[in-house]
Amino acid sequence: MDEEELQSLLKKYVDDRCTDEEKALLETWFLRYEPHEVPELTENEREQDLSAVWNHLETESDRPAGRSRLVPYLSAAAILLLSGLALFFYRHNPQVAVKAESSYANDVPSGKNKAYLTLGNGKKVSLNDAVNGNVIQQEGAEVIKTGDGLLVYKDKGKGDNTAVPNTVETPQGGQWQLNLPDGTRVWLNSASRLTYPSTFSGLKTRRVTLSGEAYFEVTPDKSKPFIVITEKQVAEVLGTHFNINSYSDEPATKTTLLEGAIKVSMNKSFEILKPGQEAAVSDKISVAHVDTDNAVAWKNGDFIFGQQDFRTTMRQLSRWYNIDVVYDDSAPDEVKLHGWISRSKSVVSVLKVMELTGEVHFKVRGRRVVVTK
Repeated sequence: MDEEELQSLLKKYVDDRCTDEEKALLETWFLRYEPHEVPELTENEREQDLSAVWNHLETESDRPAGRSRLVPYLSAAAILLLSGLALFFYRHNPQVAVKAESSYANDVPSGKNKAYLTLGNGKKVSLNDAVNGNVIQQEGAEVIKTGDGLLVYKDKGKGDNTAVPNTVETPQGGQWQLNLPDGTRVWLNSASRLTYPSTFSGLKTRRVTLSGEAYFEVTPDKSKPFIVITEKQVAEVLGTHFNINSYSDEPATKTTLLEGAIKVSMNKSFEILKPGQEAAVSDKISVAHVDTDNAVAWKNGDFIFGQQDFRTTMRQLSRWYNIDVVYDDSAPDEVKLHGWISRSKSVVSVLKVMELTGEVHFKVRGRRVVVTK
C-alpha cells in the first residue's frame, strides 16, 4: 500500500465511503496511536476537526465511554488527512498492509436475545418465543415479558414465605435482561444462569446464585443485603452497580465495581472493593484498579480489545457467536489487540479486525473457527 492509496483511504473515511473492513482498519489504528504523537491543536482547530470527523463516524449505539476514548485519536486523524501525512501512518504501522491469508467459507451472525425461564414447579418457558405482555402467575409473584429481551417480576408476596426458586438461563449466543422482585436490574451474558427466589418478601437476605456472567444494578435496601453466590466466592452488597464474570473456563472469578461498595468473600478471607476496583478470585483474592469499561463492554454491546489476553478474547467470541475455536499448531499464544467493535457485527467482521495486527489469521468452516499464525 503506497502513500497515494493511504491518502485515498483516509479521504474515503471522512466522506463516509469506506467499507466496514476499511473503517475498522483506520479506527483500530487511531486507537493504537500514541498520545504523545498527537499534534498540538488550538481549541478552535480541535473543535473543527472533531466536528468534521464525528459527522462521519459510524454510530450504532450510545457509548459515552467509547466516545471519550476516541476523541484525541479522531483529532489526530483529521490532522493527518489535512496535512497529507498518510506515509507516516504506513511507516508506523506496516503490519496493517499485510494481506490476510484467511479462509471464510461462511459467516456466523452475532448472538441475540434468547433465554429460558424455569419456574418453581419445574415448568420451562422459552422467553424469546413468549408473547410480549404475557403474564405467568406463580407463588409470591407474577412474571411479565414486557419487551424483547426483558423480563419483569411483580412481587405479590405477603411475608408468608411463598418464595419459590426461579432460574433464567441463556445459551451460547444468547443474552437477557430481567428485573427481580425488589427492582434490581440484571443483565445476563451468554452461556449464563441466574437462580433467585420468586419473591424476597419474608426473607432476611436477597440471595441469588450465578454461573457465567452478569451485570447488576442493585436496588438499595439496608434491611436486606443482596448476596451473589458463585462457585468460588460470595459477593455481598446493599445497593450498588457491579459485574461478575464467573465462567468455569476462566482462570478466576472477577468482580468489578462501578458504584457503591461490595464485599467479596472466599472461605474465611474477604476484601471490600471501592469503585474502579476488581477482585480476581482463584486460590486467593487479588484486588486491582482497572478500566471498568472493559468489564461491562459486553453489556453495552461492544468488544473492547487490548485489556485482556488474546485467548480470553477468543473465549468471549466462542460464547457470543456459539462457535468452536480450535488452535492450529502455528497459532500464537498472544496477540497485541487494540480498539473495539460492536457485538452486533458478524464473527467474520470481528475476526478481520483482529487480523489487522498481522499476527493472527482465521479459517471459518460452519461454526468452527481455526486460529493460525
